Amino acid sequence: MVGFSLKVPVCLLVSAFSQAAASAFLKPLSHTEKHVSRSVVQQTLSSALSMDLGKLKDIEDEFKPLHATLPRDEHGTLEPSVVRYALHRYFVQKHGWFMKGLDPRVSVTDVSSEGDILKEGVPAFIQSVIDHNLKGQGWGLHELAIYAAALTELVRVEATQDLDMVYEMLGWPIDRVLTEKEAELVTTAYILHYTLEENHTFTTFESMLTEVIETYPGWDDFNMWAQDVRSSVAYLDRTSINPFVETVTYQQILNTVQEIGHQFGAFQKDECRTLSSALLDMEFQDSGRIPLSKFWEVGLKGTWRFWESEEYLRFMGVLDEDDGRKATVMIPNFLSSQSNCVGSSSFFSVCCVNECESLMTKIESRLPSPEASVDKVIDVISGLESETVDAPRILPDSLVLKLKDIADHNHGSVQIHGRLFSQWLHHAYPRECPFPILGHVRAPLAPDQWTDSTGVESVLSDHRMASLVRKNGAGEEMKQFELPWSMVEDHMVVKKRKTKESKSSFLRVGMAVLALVSFLVPLVRATKVAMAPVEEKVHAV
Repeated sequence: MVGFSLKVPVCLLVSAFSQAAASAFLKPLSHTEKHVSRSVVQQTLSSALSMDLGKLKDIEDEFKPLHATLPRDEHGTLEPSVVRYALHRYFVQKHGWFMKGLDPRVSVTDVSSEGDILKEGVPAFIQSVIDHNLKGQGWGLHELAIYAAALTELVRVEATQDLDMVYEMLGWPIDRVLTEKEAELVTTAYILHYTLEENHTFTTFESMLTEVIETYPGWDDFNMWAQDVRSSVAYLDRTSINPFVETVTYQQILNTVQEIGHQFGAFQKDECRTLSSALLDMEFQDSGRIPLSKFWEVGLKGTWRFWESEEYLRFMGVLDEDDGRKATVMIPNFLSSQSNCVGSSSFFSVCCVNECESLMTKIESRLPSPEASVDKVIDVISGLESETVDAPRILPDSLVLKLKDIADHNHGSVQIHGRLFSQWLHHAYPRECPFPILGHVRAPLAPDQWTDSTGVESVLSDHRMASLVRKNGAGEEMKQFELPWSMVEDHMVVKKRKTKESKSSFLRVGMAVLALVSFLVPLVRATKVAMAPVEEKVHAV
């Protein structure tokens, strides 16, 4: 996670932990397996199908505003990519979870083979099972709710497995009643495990803590926050059971880690706002962009870890290299990139939330349809404020003209979930809404994953950054430029429309057929007469 540097009293934490469990973590504390059995997924889906109708109704109600605006195909149903988009939006808004396997831009994993399933392929498997049971009837609110409930339950199961692993490494039985100090240390060990990369193999508490301090500067605040969550959960549990009991049970710790998972997105949001403020301090002329050399120059100072390589930034869709001018870092694209994710559940990551999705939620509540007229969009956007844009406001003529161009391109209406409208929102809110990079449909990769797949380091050394800053002239003034614009549309769903031209063509073809028939009928009759037997002809005479 990119952030500011913090010094933590490591020795005090290590000392306290050692006193509580001197033999702890002698074996590698690796994450839960990356695979899950089909039977577990199917059982979880069965549980979701039999869930209390009231709970499912609550989930359906959460989906309703988004569902009303989702584009449908020509049969009025939701296509697979739209279903994934809806689930992605649901989990980001509710918990700040970026669920793996729900990116609507990337084809789903093949789920036809037998055996265990990669956890990132679980969403595709669940979707295929529900789709099969629907038998072509199409997805609705109820099916979306079942899908969300099943994924939520699988996350809960994984949290339980991870906590069991922590207890095992500590050498403590599940039924051990913990003191307050022990409960604090178990929580710390769990979130260390949660914060590290999935494939970590650290064997001691000390090595885990040292690694987290070096890679996650917000660790100190995170640990303090997690302990506050633990105290709150413990207080509620004691109040409901026995307010005078000071010991902590496994179930209370499990409630704590699940609550940490649910609330971590909100905690992360505050840190992301601090990061956003730092980026905006470097912004070039209200463009939502930072010169790349300036980005690295600040990274060299050590306050912020802006050290990503140009190749990795380009892969993530963060760089604006329009018209061959000097590259700039697009602030909203960078904020919502994998570079700013933390938490390593096999099912999700917690990243800086795309602030444009919050704006989209408000737009969808006021325009409850997949498409809208130019006037309606202008009415909504002119009154919609953001962290950096005041409202009400009069939209510039250039924005209005671009919106009219979008409507003309889409048969008179603005497609709310199309690429052109996303591009327009970037012009209207350049600091909140990412620019949709043309052709950028790659699956997101964290820095370490990208390095493993390419063999190229995703981050630069100080020496390399200093050299690039000197070469590109960080102190040079950039000239004013216009934000990029391209009239290339990309719909989640492409409907077959009957245009006026196609209708007139159909009419012309129909008239030609009628004319041909009127010519052929007398000809056929005459032919029949000519081919009739002679006696019939004589008889006719």
